[in-house]
Amino acid sequence: METFVRRRQALNQTINRMGRTEWALMLLLSLVWGEYVEAVAIMAIVLLNALLGVVQESRAESALGSLRKMAAPVARVVRDGHHLDIPAREVVPGDMVLLLSLIHISEPPRPY
Repeated sequence: METFVRRRQALNQTINRMGRTEWALMLLLSLVWGEYVEAVAIMAIVLLNALLGVVQESRAESALGSLRKMAAPVARVVRDGHHLDIPAREVVPGDMVLLLSLIHISEPPRPY
């Protein structure tokens, strides 16, 4: 198990150090020299690396979106006689802002 982990870490370090040009050169040289097994292995590694990069970036964007939703300030207001929880940016003059205990107020409402 340790040997596998070490090999995987060495492979990851190699992939991270090498740019696209080096991978393309290695693939081309492997094909020219008739080393088809190595060429296929190189192609598989590059494709897997690209796939993992796309998946990881997608997950990061999803996590960032979730954090933005969690951090979005919400205001509890009375509008037209109804109690509403709305995004703070949608508070307009005429809304009565309800302040409850234990709620963080980042900026006091401005009178108009």
